[in-house]
Order: sequence, then structure tokens, then C-alpha cells
Amino acid sequence: MDECDSMRGPAQFALRRIIEKFSKTTRFCLICNYVAKIIPPVQSRCTRFRFGPLTDESVSKKLNEVCINEGINLEKEASKAIVRLSAGDMRKVLNILESCSLAYRTITV
Repeated sequence: MDECDSMRGPAQFALRRIIEKFSKTTRFCLICNYVAKIIPPVQSRCTRFRFGPLTDESVSKKLNEVCINEGINLEKEASKAIVRLSAGDMRKVLNILESCSLAYRTITV
């Protein structure tokens, strides 16, 4: 579940009950930006993994790979701008790329 830190308290308590009920047969992956916004009962049922920002080189490489696989025309300067805006966050890169590709055939600066 992505952005689970935006869930309100009652929804998180419901999620806690679901995790308790199905934890023997199911693995849950909760993604959030702010762990402090997750209620302690849910936090206690999870293992935390913290990921730092990716290097510009690895982001650029993956961005180009996605563009090739998806048939998206991306100019070199636009690629650099997207990498700079992302600050190492690959989710942000993909969101920017998706928005731009829906609006334009060729993505330029």
C-alpha cells in the first residue's frame, strides 16, 4: 500500500485488524514518507526499511531504459531536468515522466 501515512486513524485501525487476521498467509508492504504518521499498533507489526536517495547516474540510466521500453521520446536536456527535479526519488521520476508523456509526444525542456 503506497502512501499509507495519508490514511486516517480509523482506517489504520482497520488495516491493523486485516494485518492481524491475514498475517499467516499474506505479506503486506506499506510505503510511506512519514513513519510518525502511522499508528503504533501498525508500526509494531512491521519491519522498517529506510531507503536513501538514488544517485543521479542510476536514476538517469533507469529513466532512459523506461523511455526506450515505453516508446517515449525524451530529449537529453529534458532527461537531465527530470533527474534534477527528482532529487533521487525514482517514484517522482516516473510520475513526472508519465504526466509529461500524456501531454506531449516528445518531451523537451
